[in-house]
Amino acid sequence: MWYLWAMIGCAGLCLGIPLFLVYWSDKKKKRAFEKKKKSSDDMSDLDHY
Repeated sequence: MWYLWAMIGCAGLCLGIPLFLVYWSDKKKKRAFEKKKKSSDDMSDLDHY
């Protein structure tokens, strides 16, 4: 029975790690793109103060 849990765990790792890396790199690219796009004198985002 242990091999069933080992296969499930291995499949989870084999699917989870690439999905996490794609998500993380895409988020990093989006953050860099938004930082480039935003101008420094933009005053429209002062809602957080």
